[in-house]
Order: sequence, then C-alpha cells, then structure tokens
Amino acid sequence: MGDASFIESHTESLKVGEVAKVLVVEVLVLLLFLQVVKVLVLVLGVVKALVVEVLVVEVLVLLLFLQVVKVLVLVLFLLGVKALVVEVLVVEVLVVEVLVFVLGVAEVLVLEGLVFVLGVVEVLVVEVLVLVLFLQVVKVLVLVLGVVKVLVVEVVVLV
Repeated sequence: MGDASFIESHTESLKVGEVAKVLVVEVLVLLLFLQVVKVLVLVLGVVKALVVEVLVVEVLVLLLFLQVVKVLVLVLFLLGVKALVVEVLVVEVLVVEVLVFVLGVAEVLVLEGLVFVLGVVEVLVVEVLVLVLFLQVVKVLVLVLGVVKVLVVEVVVLV
C-alpha cells in the first residue's frame, strides 16, 4: 500500500513538472514575440506607434488566453487525462498565436467561438487550411517583393 501511494504522489509531481515545462515554453514564445515588437519599433520608428499599440493589445489578449489554457492544462493533468489531449491544447495555443498575427484578435475570438459550435477537430482543419493558404500568399509575396517588404506588408495586415 505504501508503494502505491509513493508512486501516485510521484506521478502527480511529474504531471506538475510537465505543466511547468509547457508554461516555460509559452513564456519563451511570448518573450520572443516581444523581442520582435522591439525590433519593429526600431525599424518603423515612433511614427508607427499605432502599429505597436495594436501588437501590445494582441499580446495582452494572448496573455489572458494563455492563463485560461494554463488552468485547463493543469486541471487535465491533475485529473489524469492522457498527454495527447494536453498536447492538442498546446498546439491549439500555438495555432491561435499564429492566427492572431494573420487574422487579428477579433477573427481569432470568432474562431474560438467556432470551437464550441463545430468542435475542436473541424476548427483545427479550418485553421490548418487558413495557415496553409496564408503561407502560400507569403511565399508569393517573398518572390515578388522580397523579404524586407514582406515583413512590412505583414505588419500592415496586422493593423
């Protein structure tokens, strides 16, 4: 009986450790994004402050969303739900982060609403199709305009 309780408590600590790893990855992603924002400020100048303000608002929305996801991940781990479900949630977070840059905050919130209507699988398919389409557009833009101009175009699209 003593061995079983030790194994159970050890398993719980492993689950919390996995959550901690997920949180660290999320923080690193956000820090990387903030570095990009800093570079944009330097490149675009203060005149483009409106663009940066929009990006900051999107970061705040993402932070709020990530807090909700963190709680969900923690609850799932403590309930013993399979890691695959948690991995799907983490992938969802990364996809939503990318979609915020592509579509803007309002559209992403609409997509989040669609999860309840359509279910996760269908929304994931829609999101993948949107991302593939977006990447094709970016590839064409790189060929036509070059990398630097494409980065500027992406910033304009964000606004």
